[in-house]
Amino acid sequence: MNEGTDGNNLPEVTFISQWPPDNDETESLTKSHKRKIADIDQEQPDNDPYEKRNVTTHANSSQNSSCDVDDQEHNFLWALPSIARWWRKQVAKEKIIYKGVTDSAVVANTKLKRILKRSDCQLFIEETIQKLQAVKQRYELNAHYFSALASFFDTRGDYTEALNLIERSLQIERRSAKDLSFKEFLSRYALQAKPVIITDAVCNMISTPWTFEHIKNVAGDRKAAVKRLIPDSVEWARLEIARSMTVKEFVNNMDSPSNFNDEQLLYLFDWSLPLNCPELASELTIPKYFASDFLQRTPKGILYHDSWPSLFIAPEGARSELHIDAFGSNFWMALFQGRKRWLIFRREDLPLLYPSYFNSLDGTFNIDLSSNDDNFLRALSLCKPRECILQPGELLFVPSGCPHRVENLERSIAISANFVDLSNYHRVVEELEYSSMMDNESKVLLSVLTDSKFSTRMNSQQDNLAWKDFKNWQSLKSNYDFDITLDNIKNFNLSVNATES
Repeated sequence: MNEGTDGNNLPEVTFISQWPPDNDETESLTKSHKRKIADIDQEQPDNDPYEKRNVTTHANSSQNSSCDVDDQEHNFLWALPSIARWWRKQVAKEKIIYKGVTDSAVVANTKLKRILKRSDCQLFIEETIQKLQAVKQRYELNAHYFSALASFFDTRGDYTEALNLIERSLQIERRSAKDLSFKEFLSRYALQAKPVIITDAVCNMISTPWTFEHIKNVAGDRKAAVKRLIPDSVEWARLEIARSMTVKEFVNNMDSPSNFNDEQLLYLFDWSLPLNCPELASELTIPKYFASDFLQRTPKGILYHDSWPSLFIAPEGARSELHIDAFGSNFWMALFQGRKRWLIFRREDLPLLYPSYFNSLDGTFNIDLSSNDDNFLRALSLCKPRECILQPGELLFVPSGCPHRVENLERSIAISANFVDLSNYHRVVEELEYSSMMDNESKVLLSVLTDSKFSTRMNSQQDNLAWKDFKNWQSLKSNYDFDITLDNIKNFNLSVNATES
């Protein structure tokens, strides 16, 4: 693979396979506008050396030598690329040939193995671990930090600690609503397409606890179409309608499917509260993080205007298989009762999950997450899913386009809502352009969202909204300063990160 060059004939990227350099080669690192080099050797006053700069070291994917780069998150150089950079510096600085290492007849990984045996390299590894551990408190919630630190422990041979840190890196962050502002949520999570669990928020969404008895008292006489899991279904989440019954009947019998003359567990899944039980919806306060929903700015009767929040009631063991929420929407779930296990993949993992679109743009996935099939295992090994157990009283944000699977560990009550704001506006428009070819309602929604008169502005000081205010956009737009726009959203993101740094 050839290196690109900028105007100064410096390589745009440094490939791991291209070190160590020849004796007369000095280290050449670019000043690329797209990416900056993360130099963990350089001390910086008043700042730790791991922030603000990104890695340009690349490796062949089969080498597993470097982590993915995302210019919009704090990033950390993994052990092998870091050692590669350190070694290049030693060669360039000392201007000598390291016999047994720089032998041109061996490949880069063999050279790397030889370097790892050197005492000065072991010292570098120890010093880097100490540097990383010194900033642990600052990056307590950063998955990239833990995966980078794990790679150094793995290189040192401390596999137990490396595994502990890897498990930590795959967890979804938990943040308290008490210290998570709307601006930070938008910048760090929504705009970065990064899931997060928010604690101390659900308690402010309701004034009366949403217990099974409360649900029965308010919505018990309403009819609902309950669903069951069909393993080979082509329907969304592999759930199909089993029958219709009252909410009270379902709640009273959901733990015993035999009471319904059914072998499968039944699931009250995605039951719209505004359409089916507005009395329950009116009890809600919408968290500030999702209160800017553009769908509430569309005229009444337009697709999705009154679809959410929707109610989920499930017995222990009920689940929804891998699926993606529709039309590029973000979504959130508030859990009132029980526990749910979530498995969330990245958008980039989608092609590896064997997606299938059978007469619908709401695809299913043909990969079996419990299979030992070599093809599935190879595909899954390239994915980077995150798993969590959502506890009662917690709120989960899942970015648009992320495949996810949900299992109910206990009988549970939850609500969920899809929403559109500046963090996913362009993705929603793109998705609607496709679906509007087959669906007229999608075409109408697309025309509304892209109309020049449609407001896509957001308020950086957004607060929680009572249900009646959330549904009254005409009143809101005259009472708030909407200072975040499509034109300045990227600059807003950068300015917030700079302030928080």
